[in-house]
Amino acid sequence: MTSFIQAQTAINKDVEGVSNFSRTYFNQRIDSSNVLYNSGDYQLSLPMSIDILREALLANDAYFIHLGYRNLAYDYLAITDTVLARESFIKSQRYAQESKNDTAIALTQMDLANMFAIAGQDYPKAFEYHLKSIQGFKKVKDSARLVKAHYNFVLTAMEAQAYTVAYKHILHVKELSNYYEHESFAIGIDNLLGEYYHYKKDYDMADSYFLSVIEESENLDLLIDLEIAYRNYSDNLFAQEKYKEAFEAREIFEDYYNQNLENVKSVESGILSAKFQVDEYKKDMLAAELENKLQLAKAETRSKWNIYLASLFLFSLFLSILLFLAFRNRKKLIKELKSKNKEYLAAKDLSEKMSLTKTKFFSTVSHELRTPLYGVIGLSTLLLEDKRLKKHKKDLSLLKFSADYLLALINDVLQVNKIDS
Repeated sequence: MTSFIQAQTAINKDVEGVSNFSRTYFNQRIDSSNVLYNSGDYQLSLPMSIDILREALLANDAYFIHLGYRNLAYDYLAITDTVLARESFIKSQRYAQESKNDTAIALTQMDLANMFAIAGQDYPKAFEYHLKSIQGFKKVKDSARLVKAHYNFVLTAMEAQAYTVAYKHILHVKELSNYYEHESFAIGIDNLLGEYYHYKKDYDMADSYFLSVIEESENLDLLIDLEIAYRNYSDNLFAQEKYKEAFEAREIFEDYYNQNLENVKSVESGILSAKFQVDEYKKDMLAAELENKLQLAKAETRSKWNIYLASLFLFSLFLSILLFLAFRNRKKLIKELKSKNKEYLAAKDLSEKMSLTKTKFFSTVSHELRTPLYGVIGLSTLLLEDKRLKKHKKDLSLLKFSADYLLALINDVLQVNKIDS
């Protein structure tokens, strides 16, 4: 069966929010790392992945940090360091989520699904992440990656011997055949179909798929696919009790196995060299992460100071506006007070003039009234003393009383006028 590492999805090179120069530079570096990885030169691809990640951390770009951790995880996986690979995949997912790039999030879900599927670590968890990645690629309408998501699901299902579920996703892959990246992808699907029909004991159908894979793989000189196809074909023939043909197919399988073993040995020497340098790489990785944390801490401190200064500026501006409004209001009140004072002074002058006029009026009137009253009082007094007018004494007394009363009344009015004044 094809290793899931061989089915690794190509990294999405498109990203928004980064300058054209940075995007081009990072993409070129990632492409170079992928070339080294695909050629099995992990001794060079691993340090390059760490350099890419360090530069992404310095740029503090979540999307490229995600790509850096993702490449690094596959390098760790290639040298069979599953612990560091899982840590890197988890970090890749965290930064993918931080970048809010739906394609990147779906990729990390597929990566984690493959990670959980290794050696049957946790198939339920693997299937959960596979389905999430499939939904993610459907959401962004990325058919090319959707094919790979289904294909990875099939690989996990076949390893878990969940053949019925695997077959359903094989059908999805076949429906999306227009989006295969290369011919070897179709060969891998046919090989899986052969395994499915072998499980279903439909040996004739399985033979047809295995022979098709063998023919296509020989045309494309795909040694690993030929090794897998002849092994499966031999097992299928053996199940049909065609022992001679099974033995012949087994011999061909062993030839391809030995050829591939030589290639694996050359790759393994690079893996061993890379493993010896992992501790050094980890130090570089930790240094880069620490530097990123320091950068983030400084940025957070600057952000806090900026918020503090902005708050102080806004408070000062608010206070200045309040003082300005208070000064303008005070100036307006002073102006109104001066205006009112002028009105009050004018009213006071008018009141004093009216009071003086009233006083003069009452003084003049009282003087004019008292003068004839004095005459009336005097004449009535003299007439009362005249003995000849005794028979008019009562009338004269009433006359004098009235005159005296009127004089007293006039004096009271004048007294009240003096008090008002």
